[in-house]
Amino acid sequence: MNMATKEIPLKEARDRHPFGPTPTSAEICLLTACRDRVLVEDSIANKNLPPLITSTTDGFCITFADVRYTSPEVHVRLNILDDIPAGGRYTDSLARGEAARIATGATIPIRCTMSGGKCSKSA
Repeated sequence: MNMATKEIPLKEARDRHPFGPTPTSAEICLLTACRDRVLVEDSIANKNLPPLITSTTDGFCITFADVRYTSPEVHVRLNILDDIPAGGRYTDSLARGEAARIATGATIPIRCTMSGGKCSKSA
């Protein structure tokens, strides 16, 4: 599909199509031929990528048992063992009282919970 396009102001486009684009017909085509087209149904991947649970933010990996009874008044002290870089994997498991810094995209170690709480360095 090779159509000449002319830019128009957003208000004019909304006036022309107040309910958005109108589908005409559906057809199956290669992904490389889908430019300027709209999906008529959801596209679902046949496998999860990445296949492991990864961190969505920078933070710390901790075990729930270590922070279960914490509050603004009750703190816990954890030993930070390692830094897990983006895309990295931590092959050991964390024991009670241990934590690891984790970057976005790193694999979360088994039996760990992400913590977004405030952390401070102790002497």
